[in-house]
Amino acid sequence: MNTQNYIQNLTTTTRKTIHVALRQTLAYHLYKNKIPCSLIGQCLHMTKRNIYYSIYKTRDKLEINDYITKQAYNETISHAFHIQPVTVTEGMITKHTGYKLYVDNVICE
Repeated sequence: MNTQNYIQNLTTTTRKTIHVALRQTLAYHLYKNKIPCSLIGQCLHMTKRNIYYSIYKTRDKLEINDYITKQAYNETISHAFHIQPVTVTEGMITKHTGYKLYVDNVICE
């Protein structure tokens, strides 16, 4: 799956199995790479509680070799992710406004 399709599937708010699996495996992957849950929640527009639920659900499904979760996780690890802070500068005042998630150097909004 190319980057644009991945971002589109990731940001879709439907409850289809593949979309949910992609969001959950992304949270799991970022958590394994030492990203704090509150930061993951800000980037994915989810609560900290939902992030923890996604992490533990993905971990359990990977342990039992769930087919859809394995596919979603393999798709997730094939992309490069990084998180950057966003600041707004107006004259002499600089304000931190949050964080942005980049997937293969493309902003995920």
